[in-house]
Amino acid sequence: MNDLKVFTAYQNNLNLERFSLMLDNNAQCYKFYWLEALVNLLVKDGKMIVSFDDAAVEMVLEAWYTISEYHLHMGSMYGSESKNAIERAVNYIQSASGLSSSAGRDRITAAIDRVKNEPEFRKILLQMTDDVPYRLLSPFVPELKGNDRLWHSDRKLIEYFRLINQTTCLPYYMEYESHINKYVHWNDSWADMVRDNYIIILEWIRAKKIRYLQDRNPGVPGIVYKLDISSARKLGEVHHLWDAVMEKEDVIDIYSRTVLNGRRYDIDHFIPWSYVTTDELWNLTPSEKKVNIMKSNHLPDWDTYFNSFVDNQIQLHSHIKNDAYIRNLFEKCRNKNLNTLWASDLYNIDSQEQFRALLNENMKPVYNAAKLQGYSLWSI
Repeated sequence: MNDLKVFTAYQNNLNLERFSLMLDNNAQCYKFYWLEALVNLLVKDGKMIVSFDDAAVEMVLEAWYTISEYHLHMGSMYGSESKNAIERAVNYIQSASGLSSSAGRDRITAAIDRVKNEPEFRKILLQMTDDVPYRLLSPFVPELKGNDRLWHSDRKLIEYFRLINQTTCLPYYMEYESHINKYVHWNDSWADMVRDNYIIILEWIRAKKIRYLQDRNPGVPGIVYKLDISSARKLGEVHHLWDAVMEKEDVIDIYSRTVLNGRRYDIDHFIPWSYVTTDELWNLTPSEKKVNIMKSNHLPDWDTYFNSFVDNQIQLHSHIKNDAYIRNLFEKCRNKNLNTLWASDLYNIDSQEQFRALLNENMKPVYNAAKLQGYSLWSI
């Protein structure tokens, strides 16, 4: 590969206005993930030259948790199959490797390496980088209209952008070795700008990505929390609350029917945290650790478990109303664990029938939405 000389005259004359337009006009999500991949590989790994393959792998790594853990869709669906290549890449790797959604980057990368040359996966990778490397630069070539025939020839486009780069300093230009082996070259002055503004650029990409994903996943809560894996939970006060109830009477695991008093237990999200991304008290129930691990990121079968879940909630509700100490512990949970508007007065309701009806009325639509999003059903 021969480097193309970058003219130093452009070093302090970058067209930031056109750079700011690079993520506009998005029918697909590829621009966000392609630019993010190039930026991360430049800043974190020091790569001024990036192969299309390496960028595609980075795109998969950045999208892994959003797709595998949180079940967000990147584009339109064809039946149960996504048309989006990034989504299909993540699903392909997960199916081939059996990796959990919380797998680390090293294990995901190793799994990608094992399937990278399989024809079906190779086709997906090529689709991911088929158009976006060139279209991302379109604000810098306004004379090249959207329906221009040049967009359909990657070899001609690569040569065209190399020529443009001689008079207009582009963020990057490209090199063609073969249909499979193509490379991005960062221009020095743009690379310096990206390094100096790395956090700002990532937040800009993130904001654009959130808006896109929200449009493609209407009704899904907490999109902003679903761009990467998170272990943050606010369950300490909830544990104290249930501990106090167990000192008064037996509390039953709704799944295993085991008495939890005196045992180590987890606080389980009836509707998975990865969907609701909140720790609301009305969605929480104590559960055996081993059972909680088995349930993992699945929806408990509604007909099998919901009535028992409400029974536990009513048990908690009763103690909150009648025990001053437990009421005080409950008040400590309010700020972190009771922010949904409809639930603000839930634990002040006098009638158990009304309490049960309000939970059913508000939880069933959220449960059904999670089911439609692809969360699988579970029972012991």
